[in-house]
Amino acid sequence: DKGRRRLPSEGRVGNSVKYQTEAAFGYDALEEVFMAKYGQGAGKRPAFLWVSERADEASAKTMHDKFLAGLGRNAQRLSPPKNEDLADATFVGVGKLFFCVFYWDRLVAGVIDAADRATCERLLDQLMTTMDAVDDPPGAGDEGSGEGGREK
Repeated sequence: DKGRRRLPSEGRVGNSVKYQTEAAFGYDALEEVFMAKYGQGAGKRPAFLWVSERADEASAKTMHDKFLAGLGRNAQRLSPPKNEDLADATFVGVGKLFFCVFYWDRLVAGVIDAADRATCERLLDQLMTTMDAVDDPPGAGDEGSGEGGREK
């Protein structure tokens, strides 16, 4: 199904794809989420990529905003990445871990528990590339996205 196919296979830890109906990763805002573990190198705990398809763009933005709010007061918003393909994502540092989240039309997706910003950006780029391939295959119409969504 599409939710699983949106998660990249490269770097994924074994058979780690799961579907969580509510409170994925302990965040109340994350419901109906496909998620998987991704290796970050020797001696580092895995990061997680996740994606959720909402009913409409407004509910995608709501999930996005609630997730960011749920990171708490210790979350520090970081400057936008230099990679223009990732410009719509919000990057956040919490302690020594990095998170990023974006919404694109009805989709909300992100990276949780990256060991450093470069890894967070790399994993997010992989996720966006895979999502593009699944949701906008070659030969499909080039529909634009709404405000806050991913430009094609």
